[in-house]
Amino acid sequence: MLTGLGLVLLALLAGLGRLERARWIDGERARMNHVLALLGPSFLVRTLTDFWDEREGTRVKCLRYWYGEDPYAMQVCFDPRGRLVETYDERSGKIDIANLRVEPEESGVVLPPQELDRIRLLIMRQAELARRAQVKRECDALRRAGEPTPRARCP
Repeated sequence: MLTGLGLVLLALLAGLGRLERARWIDGERARMNHVLALLGPSFLVRTLTDFWDEREGTRVKCLRYWYGEDPYAMQVCFDPRGRLVETYDERSGKIDIANLRVEPEESGVVLPPQELDRIRLLIMRQAELARRAQVKRECDALRRAGEPTPRARCP
Protein backbone atom coordinates (compact mmCIF):
# COMPACT_ATOMS: atom_id res chain seq x y z
CA MET A 1 0.00 0.00 0.00
CA LEU A 2 2.77 2.43 0.99
CA THR A 3 4.79 1.53 -2.10
CA GLY A 4 1.75 2.16 -4.32
CA LEU A 5 1.20 5.57 -2.72
CA GLY A 6 4.90 6.41 -3.22
CA LEU A 7 4.65 5.50 -6.91
CA VAL A 8 1.56 7.66 -7.32
CA LEU A 9 3.32 10.60 -5.65
CA LEU A 10 6.40 10.06 -7.79
CA ALA A 11 4.29 10.02 -10.96
CA LEU A 12 2.46 13.16 -9.80
CA LEU A 13 5.75 14.97 -9.17
CA ALA A 14 7.09 13.91 -12.58
CA GLY A 15 3.93 15.24 -14.23
CA LEU A 16 4.22 18.53 -12.33
CA GLY A 17 7.87 18.80 -13.37
CA ARG A 18 6.96 18.37 -17.04
CA LEU A 19 4.16 20.89 -16.71
CA GLU A 20 6.50 23.43 -15.06
CA ARG A 21 9.15 22.87 -17.77
CA ALA A 22 6.59 23.49 -20.52
CA ARG A 23 5.30 26.61 -18.73
CA TRP A 24 8.84 27.95 -18.31
CA ILE A 25 9.72 27.31 -21.98
CA ASP A 26 6.52 29.04 -23.13
CA GLY A 27 7.30 32.05 -20.93
CA GLU A 28 10.90 32.39 -22.14
CA ARG A 29 9.84 31.97 -25.77
CA ALA A 30 7.11 34.61 -25.36
CA ARG A 31 9.63 37.11 -23.92
CA MET A 32 12.05 36.37 -26.78
CA ASN A 33 9.30 36.86 -29.34
CA HIS A 34 8.38 40.16 -27.66
CA VAL A 35 11.94 41.45 -28.21
CA LEU A 36 11.85 40.29 -31.85
CA ALA A 37 8.47 41.99 -32.33
CA LEU A 38 9.88 45.26 -30.95
CA LEU A 39 12.83 45.01 -33.34
CA GLY A 40 10.49 44.32 -36.25
CA PRO A 41 10.26 41.62 -38.91
CA SER A 42 13.47 42.71 -40.63
CA PHE A 43 15.58 42.79 -37.47
CA LEU A 44 18.64 41.52 -39.34
CA VAL A 45 18.80 44.67 -41.47
CA ARG A 46 17.81 47.03 -38.67
CA THR A 47 20.49 49.38 -37.32
CA LEU A 48 22.91 47.22 -35.40
CA THR A 49 25.29 48.79 -32.93
CA ASP A 50 27.49 45.80 -32.23
CA PHE A 51 28.17 42.14 -32.83
CA TRP A 52 30.06 40.04 -30.36
CA ASP A 53 31.08 36.47 -29.81
CA GLU A 54 30.75 35.38 -26.23
CA ARG A 55 33.80 33.72 -24.79
CA GLU A 56 34.35 31.09 -22.12
CA GLY A 57 33.35 28.19 -24.32
CA THR A 58 29.70 29.10 -24.89
CA ARG A 59 30.24 30.21 -28.52
CA VAL A 60 27.10 32.36 -28.50
CA LYS A 61 26.92 35.15 -31.10
CA CYS A 62 24.98 38.25 -30.15
CA LEU A 63 23.63 41.24 -32.06
CA ARG A 64 22.95 44.54 -30.27
CA TYR A 65 20.40 47.08 -31.46
CA TRP A 66 19.47 50.72 -30.99
CA TYR A 67 16.06 51.35 -29.54
CA GLY A 68 14.99 54.91 -28.85
CA GLU A 69 18.04 56.79 -27.57
CA ASP A 70 19.87 53.74 -26.23
CA PRO A 71 22.42 52.14 -28.59
CA TYR A 72 22.53 48.95 -26.50
CA ALA A 73 18.88 48.63 -25.53
CA MET A 74 18.22 45.26 -27.11
CA GLN A 75 20.24 42.18 -27.84
CA VAL A 76 19.58 38.81 -29.45
CA CYS A 77 21.97 35.85 -29.12
CA PHE A 78 22.30 32.70 -31.20
CA ASP A 79 24.03 29.39 -30.52
CA PRO A 80 26.46 27.77 -33.02
CA ARG A 81 23.53 26.15 -34.87
CA GLY A 82 21.86 29.54 -35.35
CA ARG A 83 19.10 29.01 -32.79
CA LEU A 84 17.92 32.06 -30.86
CA VAL A 85 18.84 31.20 -27.27
CA GLU A 86 18.83 34.52 -25.43
CA THR A 87 17.44 38.04 -25.62
CA TYR A 88 18.14 41.13 -23.55
CA ASP A 89 15.71 44.02 -23.19
CA GLU A 90 17.28 46.98 -21.40
CA ARG A 91 14.84 49.72 -22.47
CA SER A 92 13.60 50.43 -18.96
CA GLY A 93 17.08 50.56 -17.46
CA LYS A 94 16.38 47.19 -15.87
CA ILE A 95 17.70 44.18 -17.78
CA ASP A 96 15.09 41.59 -18.77
CA ILE A 97 16.83 38.43 -19.97
CA ALA A 98 14.99 35.58 -21.66
CA ASN A 99 17.18 32.51 -21.87
CA LEU A 100 16.74 29.11 -23.52
CA ARG A 101 20.40 28.07 -23.48
CA VAL A 102 19.54 24.93 -21.53
CA GLU A 103 16.74 24.07 -24.00
CA PRO A 104 17.97 25.51 -27.34
CA GLU A 105 15.88 23.09 -29.41
CA GLU A 106 12.78 24.83 -28.03
CA SER A 107 13.74 28.21 -29.52
CA GLY A 108 11.64 28.23 -32.65
CA VAL A 109 13.81 30.91 -34.31
CA VAL A 110 16.78 29.72 -36.36
CA LEU A 111 19.18 31.62 -38.63
CA PRO A 112 21.75 30.01 -40.86
CA PRO A 113 25.11 30.33 -39.06
CA GLN A 114 26.60 31.71 -42.30
CA GLU A 115 24.16 34.64 -42.05
CA LEU A 116 25.47 35.50 -38.59
CA ASP A 117 29.05 35.35 -39.92
CA ARG A 118 28.07 37.65 -42.81
CA ILE A 119 26.51 40.15 -40.38
CA ARG A 120 29.62 40.04 -38.19
CA LEU A 121 31.87 40.86 -41.16
CA LEU A 122 29.57 43.67 -42.25
CA ILE A 123 29.63 45.25 -38.78
CA MET A 124 33.42 44.91 -38.59
CA ARG A 125 33.73 46.68 -41.95
CA GLN A 126 31.36 49.45 -40.84
CA ALA A 127 33.36 49.92 -37.62
CA GLU A 128 36.61 50.16 -39.60
CA LEU A 129 35.10 52.70 -42.00
CA ALA A 130 33.81 54.75 -39.07
CA ARG A 131 37.26 54.64 -37.43
CA ARG A 132 38.94 55.80 -40.65
CA ALA A 133 36.42 58.62 -41.07
CA GLN A 134 37.08 59.77 -37.49
CA VAL A 135 40.85 59.79 -38.08
CA LYS A 136 40.35 61.80 -41.29
CA ARG A 137 38.18 64.37 -39.44
CA GLU A 138 40.80 64.71 -36.71
CA CYS A 139 43.63 65.13 -39.25
CA ASP A 140 41.62 67.66 -41.26
CA ALA A 141 40.92 69.64 -38.08
CA LEU A 142 44.65 69.66 -37.22
CA ARG A 143 45.49 70.87 -40.73
CA ARG A 144 42.86 73.64 -40.60
CA ALA A 145 44.24 74.77 -37.25
CA GLY A 146 47.78 74.81 -38.65
CA GLU A 147 48.88 72.15 -36.20
CA PRO A 148 51.48 69.53 -37.17
CA THR A 149 49.92 66.23 -38.18
CA PRO A 150 51.47 62.91 -37.17
CA ARG A 151 52.63 61.19 -40.39
CA ALA A 152 51.81 57.69 -39.18
CA ARG A 153 48.24 58.69 -38.51
CA CYS A 154 47.58 61.43 -41.06
CA PRO A 155 48.92 60.46 -44.50
